[in-house]
Amino acid sequence: MGVAAYLGRAINPHKARKRRLESLLGQYREHAKEWEDPGLLQTGVHAEWRKKYQAQLVAGMKELVEEICELRKVKDMRRVGQKAEEIDGLIEQAAEIMGEQYKAQYKLPSEVDEEIEQEKAELEKLIDEVETRQARLDIKTRMRLIWVDEADQAREWTYAQVLAWAEENIAAGYTQFFQSLQETELDGAAMCEMTREDVGEMAGVAGFRLKVLYSKVKHRFGEAAR
Repeated sequence: MGVAAYLGRAINPHKARKRRLESLLGQYREHAKEWEDPGLLQTGVHAEWRKKYQAQLVAGMKELVEEICELRKVKDMRRVGQKAEEIDGLIEQAAEIMGEQYKAQYKLPSEVDEEIEQEKAELEKLIDEVETRQARLDIKTRMRLIWVDEADQAREWTYAQVLAWAEENIAAGYTQFFQSLQETELDGAAMCEMTREDVGEMAGVAGFRLKVLYSKVKHRFGEAAR
């Protein structure tokens, strides 16, 4: 084995953490029996040491969970087999730690079964919510793309096309704006460049009526980058 390969293996953070947690778990188990001695429990001897080890196990569990989540995000198909093996190893080590934590809480197997069923039900609800939100996001994203396509087309319009659109969609409610369009002869690109102030001045409106008119214009012709 070359020096670089040896050093790479020696400082591999995943292997180092695995050895560290295995050592920690071994020490915890070694002391667990004496910590549970009735006499020591009553006097509180080793209580601080027990808390220290338990806190370290909690931190170790957090590290393992985070790495499992990161590995599950990996999309590289070339690593599918390796990734599955790594995840399984992490879950195995985390299960050992969790087992000691639950034993320290004197949890019965039946109580753990109840927790598993409850968490499965909660997870199913979360998955349903995520899928619903993803569907709504997909719909909203597609809607926005449709608006972009429509605005791209409208920016190519001539003055005559802009006027025809205005006559059909806004002339009845905004007479002054329609008259101003006839005077200025704005094309689609110019309509896109118009600001809220421009629209308000041409239409002689403000407040909610301006909001309605401005949104109509921008939905049709898009918003220019500022």
